[in-house]
Amino acid sequence: MEPISPQPQPIDPLMPRQTFEPKRSLLKYLGVVLGMLVVAGTVYLTLRESSMPPITVEDISSWKTYRNEKCGYEIKYPPEWATMMPEGCSIGLASLERQAAYERFVENKTEGDIQISSASVYVTDWTKPLDEIELYGKRKINFLSQPAYEGFYSGLADFYVVAAIRNSKLYIIYLEGGAILHSSGPFEKTLSPFQEQILSTFKFFEPIPADWKIYNGDNVGVEFKYPSDFYLEDQKSNISAKSLPCKSVNSGGGKWTKDCLAYNLLVQNNKITGGPTESIQINGYSAEKMEMNGGLWEDGDQILVQFQKEGIWYISTITFHIENKSEADNLFNKILSTFKFTK
Repeated sequence: MEPISPQPQPIDPLMPRQTFEPKRSLLKYLGVVLGMLVVAGTVYLTLRESSMPPITVEDISSWKTYRNEKCGYEIKYPPEWATMMPEGCSIGLASLERQAAYERFVENKTEGDIQISSASVYVTDWTKPLDEIELYGKRKINFLSQPAYEGFYSGLADFYVVAAIRNSKLYIIYLEGGAILHSSGPFEKTLSPFQEQILSTFKFFEPIPADWKIYNGDNVGVEFKYPSDFYLEDQKSNISAKSLPCKSVNSGGGKWTKDCLAYNLLVQNNKITGGPTESIQINGYSAEKMEMNGGLWEDGDQILVQFQKEGIWYISTITFHIENKSEADNLFNKILSTFKFTK
């Protein structure tokens, strides 16, 4: 069957079934984030058809990761894409071509090529039954072991949508151009292999607990959170947050206690060198990450992340037993996600 033309008016996924009056909360998000990302409809009709080859399945080892510790999810995206309009727990992802097209649109310079490709994640508190989510042609699915719906959304462009509930929050993932609505019958899922890859990288994890403590070091101008059952050692430019089993570790070396997890922040003029580094982003700062052995401690390993601001190096490490690398890496990511400068 042929797709409907013109497209139907958008239906708010958060809208109760008995009304067709879109909610302001979702439309605000769609109008800001999706409006910037999509641009299809107004912009798409005025741009030349893209001459770029279609994107196919590719190696995603170089992809970036957007991770939201507050709401407990992450999603990967190509290195030539960027995050746009972060709002609370929600995020937009768009190719640089899309952003350039949007800028040309704003400046009334709409000539040029555009690759129609974008994705976004919208998150909001949700206490209603899953069945009250309204989507065109919705179908119940299992998504990452969570009950969910897939469906079709039409705004400035057509989207394939996955909506899932977890921990009293509604997560809606939009993939532009991933679905077609026919004049009768269900929608047709048209995700490309590339879009399937993006969707496959979405993961849930447990967000940062509300009872974590806050370290606010006026002397070094930084703030970070750490687990409530850790103890703090503050030596001005050398700050540590450690689990209780670390009290049995000998500071001069020896065996590393299995359940000891020790986070350390060192503020100094020089960086630490010695091993291969990986370039990463920490809350908008370009940083270096490396793995090292535990030095003086038997069965101990370390992960180090360091970045520079105004000539000063901020060096974070987590030291752990070699059998607890996964737990340590997860904790390290959580602590680093809360790191911010206070002056």
